[in-house]
Amino acid sequence: MSKKIINITAKLDRFVLKNRMVSAALLAMQQTLPLLAICVYAQLISQLILSPNALFVTLFNWRLRIPATFQLQEMLSLLEVFVLMILAATFTKQYLSIRKVTNTVLPTLTNFLGTYFYF
Repeated sequence: MSKKIINITAKLDRFVLKNRMVSAALLAMQQTLPLLAICVYAQLISQLILSPNALFVTLFNWRLRIPATFQLQEMLSLLEVFVLMILAATFTKQYLSIRKVTNTVLPTLTNFLGTYFYF
């Protein structure tokens, strides 16, 4: 029974990985992983230490005097949007290169700026 489940899972995995959209998304995520990690750790530090209602501030009764807390939170949200813009552009470039499209500048730029205007 377990062999049958493993075989079905392996077939499903091969089918999914042959899909162009999935393979382009995986390649785009691999290329933007360092930026994504920086963004995640910056958000974590902000939520644990720097924001006024952070976990460590509440638990240990710290009073941090950071005058630019709101500016820091705005910069972190802009960092998130920037990471999403790069991810969208990389995904578009990878998907079009898999489909063997040679002129990828306009769609990549459109998705890059479209993500900015969306957020």
